Order: sequence, then structure tokens, then C-alpha cells
Amino acid sequence: MKKLLLVLAAFASISGAFARKITFQVDMYGKTVSSDGVYLVGNFKDVDYDGTAENSSETNWTDAYSYKMTETSSGSGIYSYTFDNLKEGLVYEFKFKNGKMSDWSDAENVPKICQVSEGSGNGNRWIFVDNNTSYLELPAIQFGGSAPTGMYAVSFKVDMAKAVASSNGVFIAGDLGSGYPNWSGNGIGLANYVENGKMSGTVYRTILYLGSNTFKYKFVNGGNSWESVPSGCSNSGGDREITIASDSFIKKVCFGDCDACPTRTLPKYKVTFQVDMSTACNWDSVDIAGGKMPGGWGGGTLLLDKGGKIHTLTLEFDSATEVEYKYRKIKANNVSWEGTANRKATIHSDTTLPLHCYDSKNACTPTPVASDLTFLVDMTNEIVASAGVYVMGTFQDPNWQDGAIKMDVHPDNANWYTTTVTAVCPGSFAYKFTNGDPKVNENEESFDDTLHRGCVSPNGLGGFNRTYTRVDANPATIVYYFDSCSAPAPTAGVSKNFIANGEIRVMPNPSEGVFTVSLAGSSIHAIEVRSMSGQVVRSIAANNQSVVVDLTGMRGIYLVNIQDSMGRTATQKVVLK
Repeated sequence: MKKLLLVLAAFASISGAFARKITFQVDMYGKTVSSDGVYLVGNFKDVDYDGTAENSSETNWTDAYSYKMTETSSGSGIYSYTFDNLKEGLVYEFKFKNGKMSDWSDAENVPKICQVSEGSGNGNRWIFVDNNTSYLELPAIQFGGSAPTGMYAVSFKVDMAKAVASSNGVFIAGDLGSGYPNWSGNGIGLANYVENGKMSGTVYRTILYLGSNTFKYKFVNGGNSWESVPSGCSNSGGDREITIASDSFIKKVCFGDCDACPTRTLPKYKVTFQVDMSTACNWDSVDIAGGKMPGGWGGGTLLLDKGGKIHTLTLEFDSATEVEYKYRKIKANNVSWEGTANRKATIHSDTTLPLHCYDSKNACTPTPVASDLTFLVDMTNEIVASAGVYVMGTFQDPNWQDGAIKMDVHPDNANWYTTTVTAVCPGSFAYKFTNGDPKVNENEESFDDTLHRGCVSPNGLGGFNRTYTRVDANPATIVYYFDSCSAPAPTAGVSKNFIANGEIRVMPNPSEGVFTVSLAGSSIHAIEVRSMSGQVVRSIAANNQSVVVDLTGMRGIYLVNIQDSMGRTATQKVVLK
């Protein structure tokens, strides 16, 4: 397997010990190439200079002409050299030379951002060799330059002092452009590299090659424990975000924080978490997982049963810690996450957090008897994948990808895909459709158009989930266009679950902050107001035909999601001036 990676610190844990085939490349475009040739030099034999060779058949700097590079094709200006069996799980230092001068005057001057010491001593390039692929081909870096042509070198650093780095490695993952994995836990490996082959300390780093663009990312501990990024340095989806237009040193941050790790000891406070499981279905126990929790996002901590289906857990955190977390129900070996957006709390004192219903940000209300739900998605605007169309969510056990349901083509319309799920138990749940294999993240609805986020909630991983609440035991049909909060026009044979526009009044609109939502023919069950980025700014439970919404002090355009007593939904736009 061959993989072309735009990385200087590649995919991996740091504990590998196998042989790797690795190709180094340099771009000599615009340079007068020496008649002696172009060379690769480095510490490829005894990486840490301790007298024991990690790669006995290779050489160190003392033999500066062992690795003569070959032009990949005549006139390309790209020169390469391939190692067939270089030991992985190590950091190698190297440079390129244009000739064979014994005084090293023909060696490249490496830009500060690519140096081991970043300008304060060791001026060699460095690469962390991964253990994920059998063949690693590095991109052609410009001789004496920081990156491949048309790209920039970007340095990332994260301090694991408060999180304790996993033996499986520390990673960065996100939307980082072509050549990098998209939101993969085993993303791009970082190394706590010092120099001379030695790893030490709590600061992990990497250099990525990026084009001019805006990128989203997070750090991951151990390949499965994603950090919770505080709201002060995250976008609306809870991710870190950067815009690149030049070589860039991204400031060092503490894992899960906006700033560097504190050097002084902070006061600690006890926090009691509590969840009401009275409306949850199919569970034996409940735990909690999150960026600052024991085990992070990858491993949960069980809550204690206090009776009456109330479960609690008390943990201790540093002052000013922003805790981001979710509850998970457990049945036998199945672990199911809540489908709501991540829960958040900032700790400034000993605290007991509010009692919320499982999979909800509100207190529990009686759950209707289980009922049948029909899901229908209109794929008119999509090219349907050969694997088909699926629906998945927290209404299943197991939930999400492990319980995804393949939908059938509707007999009345070839663009519609439908399935009926019998005896749906949860009162409220999250769900979404996928166009293709549900285990591939890129196939999920993404809701990139901010105007189509009125029916979704951020999922804490950079994406969004649809939500639905059953208000009675009657069968219902949920209908949407794929990747949209709009529904197809009424068609014979399909029962729509939407409130007609003529039944809704939002007055006044525009408003100075206070407006009234009214329904004709049914009562309002719930109202949720969201910003255009998808953030929930107000949730209201009701049982009236008219509800006053007070958003005094807010400005801009907001989406008002309405659900009535019959389970029908609608979204209205309101302007606050």
C-alpha cells in the first residue's frame, strides 16, 4: 500500500518498531543543480547517537554522500531517494545538499519553521515516521524552502501536561485539506521531539503543509479521546479553526484549552453530575464521557444509581475548567451516546449541575407509548450512492452506525427513500440520513448551507444531527430533502408531518426582541430558537396556542423551530433589530 502524505509528522502511535519503505523528495526548480548531484543526508543509522544503530545498514551525517538522489523524470526538477527498510516509530533529522562540498556550503539553509529547534540552535529538518502504511512517500519540498510549491508550512503544538498523553500517541485531525485524513481519530501523529532522536516532555508537535484556506481541527489523545474545545477558541461546531495565507506558527495550547497550560497549581472544585433516566429505553447502566473526564471521550465513568432512575457522579476539576461531556446508556455490550449537542459547564466553585433528562437539555416529561415512525428522504438533488441510502440515530439499539437502517425506494417516487421503524421507544431522539455506507463520515448529511440548519443541532464533532420529539403514540411520518431542513411538496400517498404556513403567525416580525408565536387549530408543544450558525439560544416548553418569546438584547436573523401537540413541525425566520 502506497500513501502520499503532505506531512512532516506522520500517522501513527510512537511505539512502532517495524521496517518501512520511505521516499524523500526535493524540488530543485530554479536552482542550478551541481554536476556532483543532489544528496540526502541525516542521522539514519544511529538516530540518538548512543552507539547502537537503529538501522545498521544506513549511515549518519559523517558520510554525507551516501544517498545520491535521482531526478524522477527528465527536466522535472524533482529529485528523490527511497529507503527500503527504515525503522518506524522514530524521528529522523535530515537536510538536502546540492553538491559534495566538504565544508557543507552546498547544504540548504532550512527555514526556521521547519527546523528541529525552530531557529534557536538545531537547524535540521525532522520527520516523525509513522507505523500505519507499508510505503510512505513524502512530498517534494523546495530546496531551502519550507513547503512544496504553492503550499505553506504550518506548525501545531499541544501541551498534554493536564491530560496525560496516551501510550498510543497524540494526534491532530480535522478538515485539513487534500492528503490528510478527514476527522479520523488516528489522524496525523504528533511527537514530543527534542533533538538527536530523543522524545521528552509534554509538548507534542507536527508540521503540516496547507494551502491558502480556512481549516477546522481538534487534538486527539490516544486516537479516540477527542478534546473539548472551549467556546472562547472554537467555532460554532466546537472545533478549532485557522485561516492560512503564509507559513504559520500556531500558538501552543493546553489540550482542551484556549491557552498554554498553567504553570501554577489551580484550586480544585467538586462537581456533581446528575441525569434522569426515567424516559430512556433499553439500558442497564449509564456513564459519562468527555474531554476533561477520566478516560476522555474514549472511555466512560459509571454514574451511581440514587433511586428513582436518578444517577449521579461527583468528580474534581481545576478552577475555570470548561467541561464538555455527554451521557451514554449501556445495555450488555452496547454503548449508546446521547444525540444532543455536547453538554458544557465552566467550573468556578463546588457545583451540582442541573438535573436533566437523558438525551435532553430539559427536565423529563412523560414519554408516549412506543409508536411506529416512517422516515422519508427526498434524494432529488443528490446522486444516490451504489450502497444506497440509510437512516441512523439514537432511536435504535445499537444506535448510529451500528444500527443504521437501509431505506427502500418509495413505490410512488423513485427519488424518495423510505423505511418504517416499529415501536420507537425514545420520546426525543437525534438522527440523520446518509448517502452511501453509514460508516463513512463523508456520506452523512453535512448541512453546509447555514440556511438549512433550522432543524438540526451541533453534534460536538464538527457536524450536525436532526432531532425529533414524539408527542403521542400515533404513527408519524418524518419527511425532508437530503441535507436540508426543507420538505418536498405534498404528494398523494405520503402523510406529511409539517405545520402549514397558514396555521402559523409570528408577530411582530421584524421585532425589537419580543415576539409572539401563535398556531391555529393546535397548541404549541415546544419552541427552539437558533442562530443562523445552528446554536440554540432559547428553548421553551409549552402547552398553549400562543407563546411569547423574549430575546431582548439580541440582533440579527434567527430560526424559530416550532413543534405542535400533534408532533408536526415548522421553521420560521425572525429578524431582530
